[in-house]
Amino acid sequence: MPERMRALVLLVAWTGLRRGEAFALERRDIDLIHGSVKVERAANHLTDGRVYIGPPKTAAGIRTVHFPSDLRPILERHLDQFVGSEQTSLVFAGEHGGVLRPHVLYKHYTRATNAIGKPELRFHDLRHTSATWAAVVGGTTRELMNRLGHSSPNAALRYQHATVERDRSIAEGLGRLWDVGRKSDAASEDPA
Repeated sequence: MPERMRALVLLVAWTGLRRGEAFALERRDIDLIHGSVKVERAANHLTDGRVYIGPPKTAAGIRTVHFPSDLRPILERHLDQFVGSEQTSLVFAGEHGGVLRPHVLYKHYTRATNAIGKPELRFHDLRHTSATWAAVVGGTTRELMNRLGHSSPNAALRYQHATVERDRSIAEGLGRLWDVGRKSDAASEDPA
C-alpha cells in the first residue's frame, strides 16, 4: 500500500469502521490521547460521481471506537505527514485533497493483496476481521453492536461464530489436559 493509505488499512482492520466512515474522518475525529476515533459522518459515493458526506448509515453508526495503543504512533505519523493542520482536514484524503475515491483505494489494495498472495481478501473483509477479533477477545453482542455501529443484534451475531470456534479450541485444549492427567494417574497407580 502507498504510505498515505497504510494507516487507513490498519485503522479499518483494528476498529471495524465502514469504508465510507473512514473516508469521512477529519483530524478532529482522531483522539491520540485516549486512543479513539469518533464516527459522526460517512462519505457516500453516488453513481454520477458526486460525493455526499452525511450521517452514518444508522443512528447507531454515530459512535466512538477505541483502537490498540500500537496504532497510535502510526496514526500520529500519518496525521503529521498527510493531513492538513485544520481540524476539518480529511484524515484519508485523495491525492488532490478531496474525498478519497473507492476505485483509487481498490487499485492499490488489489496490488497489495495480490503481492501477499491473498487476492480474495476484499477491503470489507477488514471490517469482518476486526469484528471477529473483537468477539474472540470476549466482546459481547452488545459491545460488538456498539463497536460496529449496528442498530440490531442480528448483524453483530454474525461475528459470534468466533466465540464458538474459540470455545471448541478451548475444549480441545482441556481434553489434552484430561489425557495428561489420566496418563499421570495411570503411571502413579502402576506399581512397576
